[in-house]
Amino acid sequence: MDVCELLWGSSLFLAILDEPELGLHPYALTLLAELLKKAAMKTQVIVSTQSASLLDNFQAEDVIVVEREDADLVAFSLTYRLTGEVSQVRERYELTEGKVSIDARIEGTLRPCCFRVPLWLSDGHHRSAPEVLPSGFRVVWQGHEYSVACAEGAVMQEGDIANRNGVYRLGRIEAVSPALSLTLRLAWGFANRDAFCCEKANGQWGTR
Repeated sequence: MDVCELLWGSSLFLAILDEPELGLHPYALTLLAELLKKAAMKTQVIVSTQSASLLDNFQAEDVIVVEREDADLVAFSLTYRLTGEVSQVRERYELTEGKVSIDARIEGTLRPCCFRVPLWLSDGHHRSAPEVLPSGFRVVWQGHEYSVACAEGAVMQEGDIANRNGVYRLGRIEAVSPALSLTLRLAWGFANRDAFCCEKANGQWGTR
């Protein structure tokens, strides 16, 4: 993905860029920072960087410092305000092998906390079968499985969303309070994938 697509051609709800400063002239970093700020007004943008010059274009509250990083765990937190909102959102992430744990809280309000999770449907050649479970969602595609687990209610929203990576549907998890915890897991080589993995043949979808 390039920044131009992020600004004008993408329907993503979260964009993650790894060291976008590589290969850029120092003057271009200022332009890049402005583009990222504009993109962040319509979607959540997370950028990893080793460039002090790029960081100079942002406020201290825009920067996330990794709290812990070792062979088994990476942990970090971020705080942000939604456009036009007085309350702020605090999120803590813990990344381990095959798993991401998220704890979120909206401060200064009693409004319930809500997460929307993209559920993969198709890359144009193969199709998955997203499931709504009592405790979240599960998607199986081409021998891989990822799941979203949460104690709160899970609902799959109607309507497909497409971008250049493929087609997906949004899963919605909403708490009854301003706090919410959920876990995302990724597994490889799912043994019973034939029951869920579908393939497009002669213009039709079917299990294989």
